[in-house]
Amino acid sequence: MEGRDIGSVIFPDADFRFFLQADPAERARRRVAQGQQDAIQERDRLDSTRKTSPLTCPPGATAIDSTH
Repeated sequence: MEGRDIGSVIFPDADFRFFLQADPAERARRRVAQGQQDAIQERDRLDSTRKTSPLTCPPGATAIDSTH
């Protein structure tokens, strides 16, 4: 299962939790390749500062940089 709050809100006690991250420019390039355009940095800013279930790497999760 994937999502921006799966490991921090939906399944906070899961045995295995991974937090995928990538450089914003690379993420934007991937979105364009999928035929979509997003304001990646603005979306991240909004998601990480929202009051309910903010975007964050939860304690105990394995952070993986998928840029390359």
